[in-house]
Amino acid sequence: MSRKSNKIFDQSARRKFRENVEIDEITGCWLWIGRKDHRGYGRLYVPGRGEMPAHRFIWEVVHGELKPGKELHHKCRNRGCVCPGHLDAITHAENMRRAGRAGAWNGIKNGNARRTESEVLAIKNLTRLSSVSARTLSEEMGIPLRSVYAVINREVWGHLEPSI
Repeated sequence: MSRKSNKIFDQSARRKFRENVEIDEITGCWLWIGRKDHRGYGRLYVPGRGEMPAHRFIWEVVHGELKPGKELHHKCRNRGCVCPGHLDAITHAENMRRAGRAGAWNGIKNGNARRTESEVLAIKNLTRLSSVSARTLSEEMGIPLRSVYAVINREVWGHLEPSI
């Protein structure tokens, strides 16, 4: 534990932190009830440091300063959680790998998605229930044939199951 880092955080900052936390008895998450940024991360004003992420504050209180090249990952997948036991200091590349495995960019969460969920379900349902060819679907829906095949073969939107 880095004593230098801990001295930065006076008792008023620690008290303000505690006042803005509620513990979820089921998940064990320490839920931040104070101000949050547009992405759902807690924000805390710390004298001498200015405003900072609340999860970063508690990490530094418990473990000291975050090492260069590391960022914090919420193992619980809850951005509003500030429980130090739910945080890992990892590289950005590892953080992105974990987010991808957790489905962070599936379907419409992916900024590059060109299909809607309803279009994908239509493709999956029609190919499952009838003998409509991928080519026919492509022409009738105005979607490239390769995109239709990618949906059918679960290369994209694999998390979405047909409704019928």
